[in-house]
Amino acid sequence: MYFLVAYDIADPRRLQRVARFMERRALRCQKSVFLYQGDLQGVDRMLNEVVRLLNVQEDIVQVWQLARGQPLKGWYRGQPMPLDPASCVLSPNRMVLVEKPERSQE
Repeated sequence: MYFLVAYDIADPRRLQRVARFMERRALRCQKSVFLYQGDLQGVDRMLNEVVRLLNVQEDIVQVWQLARGQPLKGWYRGQPMPLDPASCVLSPNRMVLVEKPERSQE
């Protein structure tokens, strides 16, 4: 299953910690939006771990389950972040994005 994860963190130091935490677990789509692949238990574990990094009076991390069977593509307006890897390698402890080689201009 795929989940959309977004956060709004009030303090810059906590923001950096949450960003690093999420980068180890999900694929960044925007500055504070991630795509997480897993099950409901994984989402629950992730939220129970990230809450230790938050001030729950000021910060929020939200998760939405994406519809099953839907293709993972979307639409946008404006300039998206350059997050278009040639491939993504996932393992239990690490995610590696393989960038596309730059095209030579002829």
